[in-house]
Amino acid sequence: MPKAPLEVTAAATGTTATVSWKSPRGSQPVRGYRVEMRTEDLSTWERKAVAEADVDHAEVSGLKKGKTYQFRVIAVNDAGESHPSAPVSVEVKA
Repeated sequence: MPKAPLEVTAAATGTTATVSWKSPRGSQPVRGYRVEMRTEDLSTWERKAVAEADVDHAEVSGLKKGKTYQFRVIAVNDAGESHPSAPVSVEVKA
């Protein structure tokens, strides 16, 4: 299985967040990434985007102003999924 993505960041512009990451080092080849999101008041993660192996970011739109969101990224390959990255938070300014 691959290792978790590194240096995950998130930044909001309007009602869209851009989530960025670095590919895990010393890992089995990655086939793609999955970006998951939750609001700070929920415990369940939702799949919000997928990205190919050569992509290092994804955009998630439709966020609500005045809310804080958490994002995490999971690397995927033929052997399975990595552990999720540490979650990062972003507040969508009202």
